[in-house]
Amino acid sequence: MLSTIVKTLAAASLVAAAGCSDGYDGLVPVSGTVTFNGAPPPAGGFLSFIPTERVPGQPSRPARAVFQTDGVYEATSFQEGDGIFPGRYTVQVTCNKEQPDYSKKDPFREASYVADGYEGQNLVVEEGSDELSLNLDVPLKK
Repeated sequence: MLSTIVKTLAAASLVAAAGCSDGYDGLVPVSGTVTFNGAPPPAGGFLSFIPTERVPGQPSRPARAVFQTDGVYEATSFQEGDGIFPGRYTVQVTCNKEQPDYSKKDPFREASYVADGYEGQNLVVEEGSDELSLNLDVPLKK
């Protein structure tokens, strides 16, 4: 009985390991700099790469990136800086001056450095691209 359990666990481990990889085929490295009205960000923040259209035959997966007050970032889908899959994305910027107050109707509005009405930027990642540089200049809330 114990032998059967050990064999089953060993087989499951091999299947799980086969599904994991250090690299994911098709990812395109995306990096750049975030500025606010042409100046460095007032605080650290993050970017969300939200898929809006996928390339047929390619996976679709959201990605993220973190930036500090220097504004430099690298997009991440699975592992730090690995990139994003080909497709169309909306890139949203989050940069807060304080913790959002969740007791308010719109907790992020007052906390954000991003100007009201900013809807992000569209990004197209072509299949077969080597790497992309995307610099974002975000309107600063007054």
